[in-house]
Amino acid sequence: MTYRQEKKISINSNSIFKIKKFLSINGFKKTHPQRRVNSIYFDTHSFSMHKQSEEGSLPRKKIRLRWYNDFDNSKIYLEKKISLFDKKFKSSDFIKKNDFYDLTKKGINQNFYGLCLPKVVTSYQRNYFQKSSFRVTIDTNICYKNYLSNTPFYDSSPIMEVKYSLDVPEKAYSNIFFFTETRFSKYSRAINAIYKK
Repeated sequence: MTYRQEKKISINSNSIFKIKKFLSINGFKKTHPQRRVNSIYFDTHSFSMHKQSEEGSLPRKKIRLRWYNDFDNSKIYLEKKISLFDKKFKSSDFIKKNDFYDLTKKGINQNFYGLCLPKVVTSYQRNYFQKSSFRVTIDTNICYKNYLSNTPFYDSSPIMEVKYSLDVPEKAYSNIFFFTETRFSKYSRAINAIYKK
């Protein structure tokens, strides 16, 4: 389990160049090449996890399968994100492709939720930057699809996320980042785009 603090910052396409320049001036380095992040999110029949995310309920959980760039040449991970009252943590476990197909077919049973089935697929380009304990990602070209359909829904809003460990004081964050925080859940935005047209 990885415990961390996480801030989400709304940006727009026209400001991405300035944001990257800001990061460079403040000593952030690009950690590895841009890559496409693909995820399949699971939820209950009644979309319990989505409803909790929309309401901001705590604690809450998200479950997803994740791979990078091309599926055939990527490792696949089963990830669980849990938001508690004072912190968040994520587990990420490598699974085999046979397990991937089994999970997408049969679903995943979770305590307090029951059977969770694949609902949506999200995909986006991600750039990574690092400075000491701070890890910054910028996500663009965000696309959502119903798991059972290939019809794409494009999100016009890029998002920047700042992640750092729990032992980093809040002042260290505020000394660098002056941006306004926002709530931004790709999974919830995908559900709203696909099922609430």
